[in-house]
Amino acid sequence: MKTKLSTKSLYVLAGVVGASVLVATTAAGIVYNVKDRQNDKNTKNIYEFVYYKYDSNKNKKIVAEPYSYETKSLASETKLSELAKSHVPNNFEFESYQIDSNQDGIYLISVLVRQLQKNLNIVIVNNDDNSLLKSHVLVIPFEQDQLQIDQLQIPSGYHLKNKAINQIHLEPNQEELQVDVVPDTKEIRLRYFVHHDQNNELLPGKELVLSVPYETETLDLYSNPQYLPNNYLLANDQAQVINLQKVNDVVLVEKAVRKSATLSFYLDNSKIEEKIVSIPNEQETIDLTAFIPEGYKLAQGQENIVDYSSELRINLSKITKLVTFEFMLENNTKVGSYQANFLPETTTVNLDLRQIPHDFVLVENIQEFAINDVIRVTVRPKYKYFTLVFEVNKQKVEEKMNLKIDFLANKIDLTQYLPIGMKLANNQETMVEYQPGVVVQVVYIKKDSQVIYYDIDSQKVVSTISKKVEYNVNQIDVQSELPNGYFLAPGQKEVVDFANQIRVNITKNNPGSSENVNEEPITNHESNSEVVESENLHAFSLIKDNYSLFDMRNLNDRFHNLENKITDIDHLNNTELSSLNQELNSFLITLEEQIKSNWTNKQEEIKQLINNFASQNYYMDDFSALLETLNSSFETQNSKTNLVRFYVLNNLKFQDLKQQIIEFKNQVDSFDLSSGDVRQGGRYNIFVNLNYPRPTGAEYIIGTNSKVQVQLTFQDKNNSQAIFNLKHLKKYLSENKLKLQAKFGVRTSKFYEIALDQIDFASNSIFLNYSSTTNEEWILKFNLQNINHSTISYNTYDKKDQSFNIFVRSGNNPDQTPNRSEVTPNSLADYWLFPSTYKIQFREKLETEGANEATLRKLNSYIQENGKTSWNTKISNGQAFSYQDALWIAFLNFFKQANFANNDFTLEENQTLFTKPFDTNGSFSFQFSAIANQAKAIGSLNYFGGSFFEVAFLSSHLASYKLQSQDRLKIIFSLNNQGDSWKQGYKANALPVLINNSNGNLTPLRFLGFNGKYPFLANIYGNFTLQVFVNDSKIYELSSNQANNTHVFPIFVLNKNQTDGQGVIDVYTSGTRSAIG
Repeated sequence: MKTKLSTKSLYVLAGVVGASVLVATTAAGIVYNVKDRQNDKNTKNIYEFVYYKYDSNKNKKIVAEPYSYETKSLASETKLSELAKSHVPNNFEFESYQIDSNQDGIYLISVLVRQLQKNLNIVIVNNDDNSLLKSHVLVIPFEQDQLQIDQLQIPSGYHLKNKAINQIHLEPNQEELQVDVVPDTKEIRLRYFVHHDQNNELLPGKELVLSVPYETETLDLYSNPQYLPNNYLLANDQAQVINLQKVNDVVLVEKAVRKSATLSFYLDNSKIEEKIVSIPNEQETIDLTAFIPEGYKLAQGQENIVDYSSELRINLSKITKLVTFEFMLENNTKVGSYQANFLPETTTVNLDLRQIPHDFVLVENIQEFAINDVIRVTVRPKYKYFTLVFEVNKQKVEEKMNLKIDFLANKIDLTQYLPIGMKLANNQETMVEYQPGVVVQVVYIKKDSQVIYYDIDSQKVVSTISKKVEYNVNQIDVQSELPNGYFLAPGQKEVVDFANQIRVNITKNNPGSSENVNEEPITNHESNSEVVESENLHAFSLIKDNYSLFDMRNLNDRFHNLENKITDIDHLNNTELSSLNQELNSFLITLEEQIKSNWTNKQEEIKQLINNFASQNYYMDDFSALLETLNSSFETQNSKTNLVRFYVLNNLKFQDLKQQIIEFKNQVDSFDLSSGDVRQGGRYNIFVNLNYPRPTGAEYIIGTNSKVQVQLTFQDKNNSQAIFNLKHLKKYLSENKLKLQAKFGVRTSKFYEIALDQIDFASNSIFLNYSSTTNEEWILKFNLQNINHSTISYNTYDKKDQSFNIFVRSGNNPDQTPNRSEVTPNSLADYWLFPSTYKIQFREKLETEGANEATLRKLNSYIQENGKTSWNTKISNGQAFSYQDALWIAFLNFFKQANFANNDFTLEENQTLFTKPFDTNGSFSFQFSAIANQAKAIGSLNYFGGSFFEVAFLSSHLASYKLQSQDRLKIIFSLNNQGDSWKQGYKANALPVLINNSNGNLTPLRFLGFNGKYPFLANIYGNFTLQVFVNDSKIYELSSNQANNTHVFPIFVLNKNQTDGQGVIDVYTSGTRSAIG
């Protein structure tokens, strides 16, 4: 029976009323005394927990019904602490506990708790008439004693009576706050009287009602003649400035001989000048011709004679000169043109590089020209095209058309275009002169097959034969080389499909038919001397064709000796061929060391240049990433031929990178830090780019985001080609030579300074705090403040449509995230990849040119910009996981789709989960558990690509290990990102870096609608481990730190985007195995 103290006993024991007694009354009314309990073997110890807090007067106040716990044994301190904490009331947190009394096994325990939150009723009152404007309840931390102004949620059109207040003090336990506000504007009424000596005459119908800022105290009528009736001036007795605080709405005027009009001249909705003109009273029209500012003309549709009004808006356009740019080939063939307008005083013009015809480039890098009616610009094609016809023994076997190389290239590297399974013939040069059509002599690569003849009667291997066949051979005759005295076993075919290892069942007694196949493919690991020799020859040919790139001063004799022997290679005997191969290998090793040394020296030169400029606060992160990508690609060249080819093709990129760095630095230095012309609104226009939906074409919909990402571009008004972004301004912002200001809030909000930690220079973005929950309209504008603290009101435009006013709202955003009850904690679904308002599907972004430099730069920048940022939160507990974690989650999802979304396995969903969730370093462990529905080789699992999985699934006994039906397969992927990496200078938790390679296979994901054939690959810097279990017995384990060159993995780069007013997740795939361009 559960015992509960009565309220009276509770208060007695708590010391609240009366003195302590030796009795306790249970909920059933049974009274125990000390003696009874001593004689009762079933006596229990009763622990009564009373939860209280201190009020503002330091008095104890009970906050919840007591909690009772009973046990025959004495509870430990640990148990009491656990019980006290586990029953803390909602909205409170545990502080301490103590045992107040012990009366014959009845223990009274007081638990001190602290309140977490409180409700504050905010009442907003119009100070003018004490009317209630708004009231709402704000939930705040219990101990909070200050409120920010934006927390008050003052209605639009009002502000605090005291504008100087930026915080409001709260008293302890305050439950209501009255906020006195005043309107943003007030109305004043002016009545006009004609002044006479004896009395004044009211002008009927001339009353004027003005709306002015609430704090306005005076109105200057003299400087604002538009407030006077037409044809009237201020009377001599009328004060020119009237006091709006007094009841003084009478204005004395007298008849004017002339009347005035204010002409406001606009260019593209921006006022550029204002003129006040006067005309005779009787004149009813104004001829604008004499008043047009110099350099301008009336805009189309603007009449030059207009009806009189005291205020007139005149639309203008600039007087311009039309210039035609024509793009010409060197043979004077015109391939394109465009036209542009320039101001008449312009003497030189800049070429708009965006107008150059597609697949054409400038012959000379001249972009500035003296102005003329027609300017001719010489261009050339970017590429030239060719066809390769591949022949084996003079017989055509394949043709590749519409291949392209740089227009200025004179030679074609044939190794870039070899069909699969082929290599160049010995008499075929590696580099050939460019021609529109080239015939290439090739031979098939030999592949090895090991035929194992297995006696099914004795269950022993009788013999093993190694066969070399050409790559295009798909079948092998196993009948012709049967061991003596043996026949093919029943069901064994005479001709079988090719495999690296084939088992042939044979018998001495029962020659049988050959109806069924019995093949077990196993990868052969033996080296091929022909391939090695061919690799060396290809490498030497590349060196010969690019002789000037290498330092041959100490290698010249060896080089020419090898050149002569290779020329005469067809006449060498086996001994001479072996000697040649050794000499060639030794020569290439020496040159390999020279290449690596040269590469390191050039890399260090660029690194020093980057570090020098970075120390001066120039933004250098992009160039560091480019250098790392280039170096990472160099380190992955795993053969002499690849190393030489990569060096030949990329050697000059260091000079290009150096030039880019210097040009960027010069562009930063060219930014004008002066104030600019106040009348013209600063030297630069600021263009804003927001990647949020704008379904109505008006406001951007921000949704539930607490921060808004804004990308900025600064364009020189006088030179449209002079464009800067936040990366260019990093130096000046870091050194306080420039300050960036934003206006982001309701229309009456003021500009405030942007802190450096709000700027993400890598993405050229500013992250502005957004806290609106009422779907009210917020305006967005920017200003710059220069070194002299001069603030210029710069024009802010929307980059998408050049509109001047940019507004955002919270909007309504549907959330498609599953409910917590629908997912298993720590499953893949728990790590939900689609944040609120995003479509629950991936959008493939196919990179048709593969892992070329531009694509790698873009994708690596996505990883670098987002790697450590939050991607989404777990459904089960709301814990955030990072973009870096999301990359692995995407891989695991696709691995699951490719291997377990079919009939081969039954996936055990409740066992397929993270056994170790992601920690702060990105370490994790995840297991797949499935039951095989049929016999299946583990080596046939789809792993997409990467050297790690190639070693595991192609070069180990996993390749041939066969699961039987109903076998349980468990695969565990683990990543340890603790400590240092296998790569010197890197931490294990460093972000992955894509490499110049797309080998692999994505066709298993075709059913998801993916068109990409190949994955992108990346180096990872932690220790990745694969464990494979069959029926709970471990059959294989591989760690990426155990072997060389096993740090390359397939990667599915993700990027958040917006389309049709809804978020989408882009995933990147490759359309080609090799990089193009």
